[in-house]
Amino acid sequence: MKGSGPGTSSSINKSTWTCDHHEGASPLVIDDFKKDKNIEVIVSPGIGLIWLTFNLHKETPIRDVTARKAIMHRIDRNRIVKIVYLGYAQTADNFNG
Repeated sequence: MKGSGPGTSSSINKSTWTCDHHEGASPLVIDDFKKDKNIEVIVSPGIGLIWLTFNLHKETPIRDVTARKAIMHRIDRNRIVKIVYLGYAQTADNFNG
């Protein structure tokens, strides 16, 4: 199991309930999987990105770069990781990591 975003499963055998590969499990189920002695959970970084964008096509105060920077400085990214992703994510400063 890798990452914590949308993903796909492949080669699931329902007679033995084995899964060769599953990528992108929800953070909400990882702890449940860890409790099952028949499931080996491997958590590793994924490549999913989530970002905030602004509509700059309308004449609004958000077109001012200072306003956008102020909003971005007030967003507590570490709190989002803790609450939304239950710690199974990491913040990024840019699209390059």
